[in-house]
Amino acid sequence: MALVTITALEKSYGSLDILRGASFAVHEGSRTALVGPNGCGKTTLVRILVGLERADTGTLATLPGTDIGYLPQEVAHLEGLDVLSAVLVGSPRLAELEADLADLEARMATTTGDALDTLSHRYGDAQAEFSLLGGYDAEARAKTLLAGLGFVGEDLHKSVDVLSGGQRTRVYLARLLYQEPTLLVLDEPTNHLDLDAVEWLEEYLRVWKGTILIVSHDRAFLDQIADHVVDLSGGIAVSYRGDYTEYARQKEFNDAQRLQAYERQKEEVTRLQAYVDRYRAGNRATMAKSRQKSIDRLERVDRPDRDPDVKFRLKPSHASGREALVLEGVSKSYGPLTLFRPFELWVNRGDRIGIVGPNGAGKSTFLRCLMGIETFDGGDMTLGHNVAVGTLSQQAEELDEGNTVLDELMANSTLQLAEARDLLAQFLFRGDDVFKAVGALSGGERNRLLISRLLAARPNCLMLDEPTNHLDLWCRRALENALAHYPGTVLFASHDRYLLQRVATRILEIKGGAAKVWEETWEEYRARTRPALPTSLPKPGSKAAKAAAEALKRKHRGARGPSPEKELKRIEGQIAPLEARIRELTDLLADAATYLEGGAAKALTDEYEAATVRLQDLYEEWEPLAEEVTALTA
Repeated sequence: MALVTITALEKSYGSLDILRGASFAVHEGSRTALVGPNGCGKTTLVRILVGLERADTGTLATLPGTDIGYLPQEVAHLEGLDVLSAVLVGSPRLAELEADLADLEARMATTTGDALDTLSHRYGDAQAEFSLLGGYDAEARAKTLLAGLGFVGEDLHKSVDVLSGGQRTRVYLARLLYQEPTLLVLDEPTNHLDLDAVEWLEEYLRVWKGTILIVSHDRAFLDQIADHVVDLSGGIAVSYRGDYTEYARQKEFNDAQRLQAYERQKEEVTRLQAYVDRYRAGNRATMAKSRQKSIDRLERVDRPDRDPDVKFRLKPSHASGREALVLEGVSKSYGPLTLFRPFELWVNRGDRIGIVGPNGAGKSTFLRCLMGIETFDGGDMTLGHNVAVGTLSQQAEELDEGNTVLDELMANSTLQLAEARDLLAQFLFRGDDVFKAVGALSGGERNRLLISRLLAARPNCLMLDEPTNHLDLWCRRALENALAHYPGTVLFASHDRYLLQRVATRILEIKGGAAKVWEETWEEYRARTRPALPTSLPKPGSKAAKAAAEALKRKHRGARGPSPEKELKRIEGQIAPLEARIRELTDLLADAATYLEGGAAKALTDEYEAATVRLQDLYEEWEPLAEEVTALTA
């Protein structure tokens, strides 16, 4: 049964046609992915579906009683609530019933006789509905969702007001999952999620009972979730069955078949038209008219729209020495917060090192130190012989906001005007697009401009921070292919599993205050380190919870090292100053003056997120130790 039916939908902004007669259906229980190049109308169509915009023409029919939950790319601010409350208020009916039950309990305490019987019946009905809607395990369910998305312990009681934009998006996502709407509409849901959270979300959505419509450029995520794909290329909708990989295979085959049919028809029309033109007059005029009628009756085959033509090769201007980069004893801390303790890393020419770890653990800070934007606290960093570095940072700090696109490329290369325009055209900056101000570019446009700069500069060592952020599927594939065939050295931080799988030959993990190098591919690393991803947590006091606590105790008792009492004291000594620093950071981030000091707010936010990650790691170490010490002294 079709939950949503979209027919001949059209939408324009001035002279720009976004949707050109899109038609498709979202069937009950399906997981439908909406894909297409940036600017093809995916977000516009979703906003029309959820009622935030109107189509110019066409119809959109939704099955009566359909409850839609929508996660936009930029979420509304949930002011005045803590994290747990922001999720719990996502179910207004449960909140209303809870208030009714409390009111009825108070009134029943002071009522007798028939009035008490009436209130008792009302209380029973409200209690039954509250139970049916899962009210008695609502808080446990909310905590399960928040834990999967990285909020545990004290995080649950933090004000949403002090969270970063990415953290607020995760709270909003937990709230939507808690609501369990009939149709879940997710626009780029894996933005702001680290790999563990993405994999947890995949597991959760795979057992989701409702219907899902997803807009995403995360190919691995779509392969795990989608069972239908709707391609919006060219403003029309073409539906495919299967996950992303199956869609890509089918689309390539169908486009090749259509192109052959188009070329054959074009040749036939050319042949017939030549006959008509030659014999329009004379004794073969009747035959010419017959052929003209054949041409007129032909049902024309449209040429398939080409995918965005983004194909390039990264070619160093020269080779570096055998050793590209040597790090000896480098470390980085913010006050009491240690991002990574001293460690060594030798990078040889041609190495492709994928940098992974939780959000806030220090990946971007590590790369910013390599790029020279920040400095290591200690240790030595040595670039090898003839190493020429090219960088791509998340904030695009390399770009001059006042330049035009064309000026920016020419100021950072030796290209002539015609060469610069040709290169920019490869990255979809065509016509007047080259005169856009850098400050007015979208995130995807900035990344494309930075990549064009790298091509022009031809470095032999690339340092890239989330290089596929904001890029559509076509640009991601092009960058992935270019990096896979790049003969130079690459160090890159990414949550893009396709990119990590295709490109990385070594893994640098930054997590819990330490950095560790794994001499293996992404697949080998993840197969060994991927955590269990439960979709539910044991209830406190349950047999499962007690068994988990006992297992932790046994694990700790079997490990060599200091006594539990000394280890507990050591961890508590780290927790106290870290908690104090987090309180200081919270006050600073709540102060409007912080945001007047250039990059101060960004640095404080990075430190705050990293501190909360480290604090949670310490809490997880502290809890089983505290239980064991208590048991030993009882």
